[in-house]
Amino acid sequence: MHDKNSNSIYATGLSIKPHYSFAYRFNIERSFPKSILPRQHIHLSELSKKAKRRLITAMQWMIFLSPNHSTYCKFQKMKFKFKINFITLTLSDVQMHSDKFIVHKLLRSMLKYLIRKGCSHYIWKAETQDNGNIHFHITSNHYIYWKSLRNKWNSIQSKHGYLKKYFDTNGDHDANSTDVHAVKNNKGIISYMTKYMLKSDKYKKNQKKKYSIPSHYYSEKLNCTDASGKYLKRTIECALWNCSSTLSKMKMNITEEDLEYNAMIRYIENNSTHIRTDHGTLYEYQSEEIFSTIYRMFDESGYNYQNDLSKISATG
Repeated sequence: MHDKNSNSIYATGLSIKPHYSFAYRFNIERSFPKSILPRQHIHLSELSKKAKRRLITAMQWMIFLSPNHSTYCKFQKMKFKFKINFITLTLSDVQMHSDKFIVHKLLRSMLKYLIRKGCSHYIWKAETQDNGNIHFHITSNHYIYWKSLRNKWNSIQSKHGYLKKYFDTNGDHDANSTDVHAVKNNKGIISYMTKYMLKSDKYKKNQKKKYSIPSHYYSEKLNCTDASGKYLKRTIECALWNCSSTLSKMKMNITEEDLEYNAMIRYIENNSTHIRTDHGTLYEYQSEEIFSTIYRMFDESGYNYQNDLSKISATG
């Protein structure tokens, strides 16, 4: 298609996601140079609008790719239905290392453990506690017994000195450093994910308590206040979130030159609410089943819309 006001040639593309589709026009002759990132990116511990959209998309893919299934726990000697769990990891002592060190040495070790145990999809989000320690919320699609998770996380902590004080006091390394919840239905999952992954919690819960921990890695940032005098949680100096490559690499994009385009756009238009924007048309599905049908249409066409999930190594 030629633009009336120029000699440029445009085509229509369709970006398909589990919760909506977006049709847009693009210049087929235009090249897109790699963006130059700023030398220092300060996120102030809050997700940008773009990051929230990416996180929501990852959440939707996880829900879609993680059907309810039955699992057996040999420790509890019982079988039960499972879909997705929510794991919280906390440090058992004052944080002695930078946020980036905690992510690279502790969190990544835990994620590798989850992968070895059979976890194919996960999302993690970093937050700070009132005392300045970083902690993590993880959602994954593979059941692991809560005690096994705690033992592994405590083993990782112990290697870096975070259980020394606990051992000196209690004589063991069984610190209560993890919290695990399983959610079986989609409504509960969306609610939990929104609560743990998208919340913006910049203020300390206990405004009356002033923290004084000289040995804390971020001790100088523990009692900062805003203009009104409210205590702020310290900023996180690492990535706020990430997900497995099985989720980040899930993309379904086609253009009007593809054989499947006409049938696909016709089905989407007939089963969605249309919202016109400055950049294209947003299609909000009328029901959750719509995307399941779209996904099957891609599958049956043999269209190469994703990498082979079985060959993707999930890395944090």
